[in-house]
Amino acid sequence: MIKALFAARPKVFEIPGGDTVQLLQMQKHLAPLGIQAEISSDLADFDRDAWDVIHLFNLFDTETLYLQAQKAHQKNIPSVLTPNYWSPYEFFFATSPSLAHRIFTAILPTAVAMERYERHKRGKMRDTLAKQQEIMRGCRFILPNSQAEQAQLMDEYGVADASRFSVVYNAVSPAEIDAATPAEFAGTHGVHDCVLSVGQFE
Repeated sequence: MIKALFAARPKVFEIPGGDTVQLLQMQKHLAPLGIQAEISSDLADFDRDAWDVIHLFNLFDTETLYLQAQKAHQKNIPSVLTPNYWSPYEFFFATSPSLAHRIFTAILPTAVAMERYERHKRGKMRDTLAKQQEIMRGCRFILPNSQAEQAQLMDEYGVADASRFSVVYNAVSPAEIDAATPAEFAGTHGVHDCVLSVGQFE
């Protein structure tokens, strides 16, 4: 029996999101494979001998993840990372109120302005990016949800060794999808004849 500790963000159950579903479903479906997983957002004190691997999640919650990665390293427990990453720079560019953004968009073609803005933003985020790189360097494996996510991580963080990556696709639950009907949504929200987009707009 392999024992894995899933390192979650604080309030992963109080403020649930896609990562909450991912954690619970991964825990459920690893059990029949002989992997016992426990979810914890508090790695302040845990028994080194209780766990074979620490599974880190969510590269965007950098400060929490950095502390969790340090705890795993201090206890000399191997770690893997599910980064839940997609490049944020297009979103930053579209929503930025900064002076740099206004200057770039005023004098440059859009594609060039986006490239300049990303370079500017990465300079501002130097400390965060350094911590993210350190987290990835310390992990035995990085488990992106797609080949595209892997390509972005390798490019944006300068990770050259593709053998450290293994794509783990997010699954779906056909039984739950098949059982869903518009009536439940319409009854709860009073909305009919609509297109529902589930997820954050960005």
